[in-house]
Order: sequence, then C-alpha cells, then structure tokens
Amino acid sequence: LIGTQYLLVFIITLLTTIPHPMRLTLLFTSISALIHASAAYGPIVVANEEFSESTGITCSSKVSVDCTFPDANGNLRSCIAEETNGPFLQIKKSDCVNYGVNGIIETTITMKMCNENTEQDFIFRPRDGTYFKIATEDYFDGFLETDENGVVYSLAPANAVNGEWPPIFPGECKTMVQKYKFDVCNKPNKIPFGVQMQGNMNTALTESRNQYYGQSYCYAYVNRKNVVRRFPDDIEENPNALASPAPLVVEKNSNVNNCGTKLSMTCEFEFNGKLYSCIHEEEEDARPVLVSMQGECANNNFMATITLQMCNEHSSDIVPFFEDNRLRPLFNFDGQLLDEKDIQDGNRYNTVMEPDNATRCKTITISREIDACRRKVPMAIRIYGKTPDENGVICRSYMYREILMEKIVIPPPILPTSSPTKAPSGPSTTRPTNPPKTPDEGLTSAPSTSPTSEFCDFENVIITEVADPDISPGGWRYRYTELRFLECAGKFITDDIKFVRWPLNGTPLSTDLQGIRVPNDGFIILCAHMQRFSNLFGAGKCDIEADGNIDSGTANNPGSDTVAVVLGTPSDTTEDSDIIDIFVPEVFTDGRAVRKKPSTRSDEFIPSQWIVYPGDNGKNTVPPSGMDPRVWLKPII
Repeated sequence: LIGTQYLLVFIITLLTTIPHPMRLTLLFTSISALIHASAAYGPIVVANEEFSESTGITCSSKVSVDCTFPDANGNLRSCIAEETNGPFLQIKKSDCVNYGVNGIIETTITMKMCNENTEQDFIFRPRDGTYFKIATEDYFDGFLETDENGVVYSLAPANAVNGEWPPIFPGECKTMVQKYKFDVCNKPNKIPFGVQMQGNMNTALTESRNQYYGQSYCYAYVNRKNVVRRFPDDIEENPNALASPAPLVVEKNSNVNNCGTKLSMTCEFEFNGKLYSCIHEEEEDARPVLVSMQGECANNNFMATITLQMCNEHSSDIVPFFEDNRLRPLFNFDGQLLDEKDIQDGNRYNTVMEPDNATRCKTITISREIDACRRKVPMAIRIYGKTPDENGVICRSYMYREILMEKIVIPPPILPTSSPTKAPSGPSTTRPTNPPKTPDEGLTSAPSTSPTSEFCDFENVIITEVADPDISPGGWRYRYTELRFLECAGKFITDDIKFVRWPLNGTPLSTDLQGIRVPNDGFIILCAHMQRFSNLFGAGKCDIEADGNIDSGTANNPGSDTVAVVLGTPSDTTEDSDIIDIFVPEVFTDGRAVRKKPSTRSDEFIPSQWIVYPGDNGKNTVPPSGMDPRVWLKPII
C-alpha cells in the first residue's frame, strides 16, 4: 500500500509537467494499470454446513465456480463478475470486435464440488439435484454429462446404477471443466453457470451407525450470472445516455382481494444542466442512469429528489397493520426506514387511510446526495393493512426500484501470475495428501488472491408442507403452507416471486412475496387466519395471513388445489405460468402433504418427493398435534 501511494505521488508530480490534454489520458491509463494489476474476481467459493436435527450430525460441503479467458496479449483475465449478477466485461459497442476473434472469446469454466467432512465415515452420496450446469441455449437444459474432451462425468444421471451415483469421499473434490465460446458483441449478454451438491451421508456404514448417518442431509449451491455490458460509443461525452428524461412517475396499481391500492415513485436529478429520472419505468430495466469512467465516479456525485407515495383506491378505510415489522407499511430509502415525521399533511405510518380525505394518500419527499461510485441505491414502498369490517380483507402492495450506476473498467483485470494459465484436461478427483483439516480450516472459502462473494438466489425456494389439519369447528382457519428458502435467510425478497393457488373451479389466487423479509430460519409460513393459527401453534409461527376468508386466500387449501411458487404474474393455468416449484395434490383433506427430505425444487410435479396423508392409501387423518410448522425433517408418520 505504501509503495502504491509513493507511485501515485510520483505519477501526479510527473503529470504537472505535461500539457493538459495529455495529462488526463496518462493519469487515467496509469491509475487503471494499478487497479488492473491488483484485482482478481474469481473463483467464487461457497462452503455450507447442513445440520440435521433428527441425527444431530453436521455435513460440510463446498462448491466453487471459476471462469477465465485470454486477451489478445496472452494475459489471463477473469470472466467472473465482481458482483453477484454484475458485469465481467464493460465495453463500447464498436469495441466489442477487438475481443477474442471478431468478438468471440473462448472461456474456460471450472466447477467443483467437495466433501469437506473429515471423518472417514462421512461419505457423500449424491442424489437428484446434484449437477454442474451452464444455463445457455447451447447446453439446452444446461446439465453437463461430459467434459470438454468428451469424457463422461461420473456423477451424470446416465451413469447412475439403480439410482445410486458414485460417492464423494471425505476431503475429495469432483471437478468439471468446459470450454465455452462467448460472443461479446451480441445477445445473450451473460454466461450463467452453477454447481449444486445435494444428497445424504453414506448409508453403507456399520449397522450401529448407518441409521443416523444415512438420514444426514448435505447441501451446497453456487450460481453466477456473468454479464457483458455494451455502452453507446459516446458514453464518455454523454454519461446519462441511458437515463430517461424527467419528469417520470413510476406507478403500480394493485387490486389484491379486490382492495385497490396505488404506489408511485419519482426520482430526479440534474446533470450538466439537464433533468433526468434516476429510476426506470420497469423494475427489471438494468440500464444505469449514470456511467463514469474508472477513477472519475467520485467527481460525478449528484443530488436526487425522491417522492414516494402510497394511496387507498378502495371504497372503504384501510387500517395499517402493525403487529409484525416484517409486514408493516413503510417508505424505505437505501435500506433505512424513513422518518414518519416527514410524511406530508401530518400523516403517520399508523394513520388510517380513509378514501375521501387527506389521509387517502401518504406522501414523503426527501433529498439525498447519491454516491456515483456505488453500483445501486435501493428504494421501496410497502402498503399493508386491512379493511375495518368484520370480515375485513387484506390490502397490500409492494414496489421496489434501484438507482443504478456503472463504473467502466476497460478491460477486466489481469489475473495474478500465480493463477493457472491452463485448465485441467478433464474431470478429476482430488484425494487429500495432507492431514485432515480442522473444522476452522475446512471452512476456508477461497485463496487470498481471489476474494469470495456471497450469492443469494431467491428462486432457490421449495414448498415443504401443505396442511389442512383435522380440527373442528372452523378447521379452514388453521390451514397453512410452508416454504423454505434455502439460502436467503434474513434478506428482503427483491425478486417478483408469488405464491399461487389454483382452485378447482376458479381463477388463480396469488400472494406477493416481494418485499417480505425471509426469517432467519429460512421458512415462510402462509396461514389462512393469523390469530387462530397463532393460538394453536404459537405466536410468531405464521409470517403472512393469506388470507382470512373461507372462500379465498392462497393458504386456504381444502386439500385438493394445486399450489406453486411463481416468478412474475401467474396465468390461469400452471402450463402458462413461470413455475419455480409446484405441488399437484392427491386429496389430503383433513391431513397434510409433506415434502421428503432431501428434495429439490422442480417446475414439474414429482410425486415421489411427497408423502400425502390421508390420500387414497388408507392412512389416518392428521390432527394439529401431527403438524410441525417451521420444521422440515424426514417424515416419521
């Protein structure tokens, strides 16, 4: 660091003797060279410990992905993005042909899965859902069965014998290497790839131990969406080329449970004498509103004026919900709840929203300085309340936008000389030659030259239980569905994810999960009646009341309706919806459907992953004492 400081001082001193037009060019080149030489973005390593409550045993697993490509000078560069879903390459459109051969770069993608356990009996047995995957059209479904040389990978489904795949021993890794040619000039603009490791401890142990180890669950997952960003050729002279002109009001009208609400946002800033919007109309629009060249972002900070509003469009009052901070109404900017004293007209978060006076809408306007060196600055609105009548319905909606900015680094950093320049020629296994690692050493996630990155995929969610307890009277009030988010505990859901129920003779009913915080245990429970459920199973067990009506609500499943987790807006049929995970029931009226552990999410129903009570198999109905919300174990019933 000290040496770098001296070098920068020398460069700046030298530049004072150089004419101004040349000075900026040389300064940019010199600082960029320093940054390129010191940074590396891959590999990405994720270590996970999965504790099985039924056995008291922890299984340690580790997965990793890496991606490299050579530049025109033979330097090895990373095609792993610095951010989870960020760009690994940022270029002007006319410059793309200068990469690789006419814009075609040849990448080497290396993926690993490792058994990090140290005891010799802790042998990992893969099951369905264990894969190496490159999710592009070239690879169809993306599941890899051979390496770049055509050698068949031992864990490929085609090589399973009687459903059993070869094991991974303690300290052993399986490696998959692929060559992939990527066109940086044309769509698609990304190379998504990942590894999932799922299974159980080896069951072929001594009789005194296998009954425990065989039930112990192992899981690790990593995925990256590595993006190429192409900018207009005049982006240096016009850094706001991708921003929309102001004024721009972004609105969201909702009618959940026939309760109308409207949310709206504006965000405006001035740059070079012109007024721009700092958000886009569509949430998925990933265009930056300000682009800075490397080293110049600190000079481009700007003041933004943000107005957020929530309105009651219903015919009756909406009483805000305050029993749970995860659901309460909010105005949020950059992760902070905005002070209710700044809400206009004396309104507060708990003010009843009456349809015909000044409380119908709550509005807040703030000004904030935006750091142009950041990638994104988020903002959100959530309205959540209930109509005051006896059979009141839930009124809710959520809106999320980000101020997106970009720093162009041309080209991506050169990897350190210690990085390998040649990938292995085929799949390999590595057995430990050193003494077994201590538990702390086993969690080491990356070499010092390659920092780790956390990844959170909100689509990695699974339906674990759908329940209709055998209780009367009013048994419908105790129905619930249990979802398990496998890697996003403690985070707010930013993806447009919904839970949907398709009644046998009706239109689909949906609950918006966007804006909900995933509890620390990873479970989200949707219940038909919050108070009745809490009285029966305990306070805090239900996360979303969805909803308290016998004839509606996604959690109010009578034991005959298909349910699914869906990305985006559902259609009238499951076939036309973007399904993440689905359950198509046998009849489980007065019972429950329980997902077997381990299981993987699937956009098609897999009956073998479920146990249904009572179903058509003669099993008894299930009373509340047989239910276990917020617990996912291997079923014993």
